[in-house]
Amino acid sequence: MLQLLGLNIIPNYFFMFVNSDDPNLNNTNMEGLGKIDTIESLHLEVQRNLDGWKRAAADYQNLKKEMATKQEEWIPFAQSMVFRGLLPILFHMSQVFVHIPEDQMGSSWYTGLRNIQKQFDDFLRSSKIEKITTVGEIFNPSLHEAVGEEHHEDCRDHEIVTEVQPGYLLDGKLLIPARVIINSVT
Repeated sequence: MLQLLGLNIIPNYFFMFVNSDDPNLNNTNMEGLGKIDTIESLHLEVQRNLDGWKRAAADYQNLKKEMATKQEEWIPFAQSMVFRGLLPILFHMSQVFVHIPEDQMGSSWYTGLRNIQKQFDDFLRSSKIEKITTVGEIFNPSLHEAVGEEHHEDCRDHEIVTEVQPGYLLDGKLLIPARVIINSVT
């Protein structure tokens, strides 16, 4: 007897050899043939159910792989959206330091703001976010956005002379382009 999916299945040949003297299994007895046909049909049904279960299990494994792939694609996208919203805030906070009077730079609130900025910088570094280098570099349209031109004799053509707003890379991919002013020889 075979144990399949909790059902006891008796193969056809079992009756032929073990119970060959059974009058119900005599080939001339139509009632015996009906029992064999029933057993065969049950065996086929069990096989169909087993095949269906195997297909369902394979489909489920494929779905798990597909979902893992989608999640791997979605996570960097979600990260970039969060950082695109956070980085301009960090930039505006850094602009505060430009306008603080010198006599206030030793105060405890100034020190507190600098510590917060340092924590942000450490967080960005640990999140694989790096600032795009600008001043002194040649303008690269895939990393920089030119928002103006100036003429400087001591600079090369299309050299970045001023950074208006910093740009950032996330894991080596452009997150926010740096807004810059470039040198124009003409």
